[in-house]
Amino acid sequence: MAPYDFVPNVQCSFPVKCHPLYSFIRPRLEDWAATLEPGHGEGNPKSRKCLVAEKRVLATCMLIPVADDARIENMCKLACWCFHVDDILDDLQGLGADSGGAKRLVDSYLGIIRAWQIWNFHDMPLKQYQRFANRVSELLEASVNQVKLRNLKTVMGLEELLAHRRVLVGVFVMETLMEYGMGFELQDDAISNQDLQEAESLVADHVSCVNDLFCFLVDSATGDTQFNIVHTIMCGNSDSKGFSFEYAADKVHKLVQSIEHRFKKLCENIRRSSCYNGAMEAYLEGLSHIISGNLEWHRQTGRYKLVS
Repeated sequence: MAPYDFVPNVQCSFPVKCHPLYSFIRPRLEDWAATLEPGHGEGNPKSRKCLVAEKRVLATCMLIPVADDARIENMCKLACWCFHVDDILDDLQGLGADSGGAKRLVDSYLGIIRAWQIWNFHDMPLKQYQRFANRVSELLEASVNQVKLRNLKTVMGLEELLAHRRVLVGVFVMETLMEYGMGFELQDDAISNQDLQEAESLVADHVSCVNDLFCFLVDSATGDTQFNIVHTIMCGNSDSKGFSFEYAADKVHKLVQSIEHRFKKLCENIRRSSCYNGAMEAYLEGLSHIISGNLEWHRQTGRYKLVS
């Protein structure tokens, strides 16, 4: 069986694009990303090969394909850094760390992010940066909380799990980064627009569902299915005996389709709102790129392939 043959043939109506500088910036950014990973340097070529196969640079270039050429490289660095933190937090149990250890780890990384000049986002407007920094903080705090929930063996229903995952998948961080990368700043009336807020959440739900479809075999092999949407559907509820993977995958596939349909309806509403302008149209286009780019990146990455 090919690596992702078990995944339903999920389709997306939004076009797939990739940033035109991807091939040019990829080699040096992969070199830079390797410096974050212990054991991924020249002395461990096998691990380095696995890191490259994950195509972490491609993720940003597909999710934010129309970012300004001068900004895309630092945006890719931040995304690679987020992958790195996600890997560390996922492996905390294996390292024997408790939630207190996770909190200390996150606090140290948060200090780096708060010193945002390190990432050369010196031209990010102050209010935009404050939203960006808040979303990064929320992502890291949610990651620490998930360590606690994992230790407590917390079980969630589907709706609760989707809400829980919205911050964890990092899409809210990418949405603000996308806004910066495309060179505009949403105004307060746009940020508070309820339809736009729901659209942002739907993008996060779409990303969560796609991610959990593609990583299900790896999660199952490692026993880390506690927060996997497919596994949650398979478990059913107290009135059922559970369902097959095929049934659950089909349900997630249909959920992805319904999310995209609802997202399009919200975009139509937003385009008729009083706060609609060119910046909002660019933002809606950017959100659609996150949906299509994330799906295509999952098809290409080696991050969720079982290694024999």
